[in-house]
Amino acid sequence: MSKVFFVTDVEGTGPDFGTHSMYQFASVPVLPDGSVLDGISYDLKLLSTQEDAHDPDTLQFLKDSQNITLETLITRPRQTHYHTAMHQFSQFIARTLKLVGANKPIFVSDNLAYDWGYIHTYFCRVLKENPFGYAGRNLPDISTGFYRSRTAWEVHRTTPHTHDALEDTLGNAGALSHMIREGLVME
Repeated sequence: MSKVFFVTDVEGTGPDFGTHSMYQFASVPVLPDGSVLDGISYDLKLLSTQEDAHDPDTLQFLKDSQNITLETLITRPRQTHYHTAMHQFSQFIARTLKLVGANKPIFVSDNLAYDWGYIHTYFCRVLKENPFGYAGRNLPDISTGFYRSRTAWEVHRTTPHTHDALEDTLGNAGALSHMIREGLVME
């Protein structure tokens, strides 16, 4: 086995990876046979507690859809500094690859540009490199190729899509696992 697919989801305070904050992420490995392994998740400290350091539209969306405010993001329990989280995530990737005898981590998400952009930016800040390299796989695009529908994969999520990084990652990993068991070959 040469690859492991790390299904990953990010929650952030806006679309600008260099300015806004990633406040939560999770990653769950899926093997080429569809097996889903235990993953990791982090609640991260914000880069800034100043309101103008976050996208106002995103803050409004969080408040309206999840009753999350900047204050609740700042005061969440058990927050991890992003330096610690990215070091631990890198070590998790390396341990997982070693455990299953693989040599290539592949980043997979349901919004590749957003999720990969944050993870890449934070890895580059901390490690000066991204263990995933410069590419990833987008679940809606995989679905388009496999089902001929950009959204068909969503019915196979194993948890509701709630904008909680761990719940969304687990659901997305379940959907990818289902597609693999139905015959999807991930190269």
